[in-house]
Amino acid sequence: YDGAPSDGSAWKMGDSRRSSFHIMRGGSWGSYPVNCRSAYRNLHPPENRNDSIGFRVVSVPPGSLS
Repeated sequence: YDGAPSDGSAWKMGDSRRSSFHIMRGGSWGSYPVNCRSAYRNLHPPENRNDSIGFRVVSVPPGSLS
């Protein structure tokens, strides 16, 4: 870990290209099934907007899982 802080603080320096990206978790209706898991992560620039990125709320009616 060449260049890492030795005092226990967070590593604040890094690849400036990567640090300007945000992490998106999960996939969309157009993704491959393996990318639809909540564990899937991908990098996107903060200005990235499209109809396949967003927050989806799911509700399961009571008794429907029994």
